[in-house]
Amino acid sequence: MPRGELKLIIGNMFGNKTGRLILEIETLRQFGKRRVLVLKPDTDTRSGECLIRDYHGKSMEAFDVPARDPWVALRIVREKEAEAGSRFNLIAFDEVQFFAPDSGFFRVVDELLERGYGVLASGLALDFKGDLSGPRCCSSGSAGATTTASGSPRFARNAARRRRCRSA
Repeated sequence: MPRGELKLIIGNMFGNKTGRLILEIETLRQFGKRRVLVLKPDTDTRSGECLIRDYHGKSMEAFDVPARDPWVALRIVREKEAEAGSRFNLIAFDEVQFFAPDSGFFRVVDELLERGYGVLASGLALDFKGDLSGPRCCSSGSAGATTTASGSPRFARNAARRRRCRSA
């Protein structure tokens, strides 16, 4: 099975990243007939339990994954596929900055990609001080990521300039 594709939606606070994620999922489900499983860290309290919600109030069902143990996501995928009797095409994650830096989140994403799943993830690139936000990773860049920046073009340029590998 070919390696899956990674797509990121990154931006600043109130940049409508979750709204773009919801729109992308709805489009893939409706027009692409894709099966999408939506996950989020359990520490995301803004949306409520088992939901993602954008700034304008639009919401979608999501399954909570422990922020300190994102490996649970693999179990959730397996269980939901068994319940449905078919495979998901895409695994979507919202608010990825809430996964603990030492949790292995990027290894989970890499495992999903290796298994042939597409992965769509949204979250902050930088925190309020302009430092990298959320889980950090040093990788070879073999994931083939496509990045969609949410918010201002200036933010996207600055975020791209500030990307760097550093350990957690």
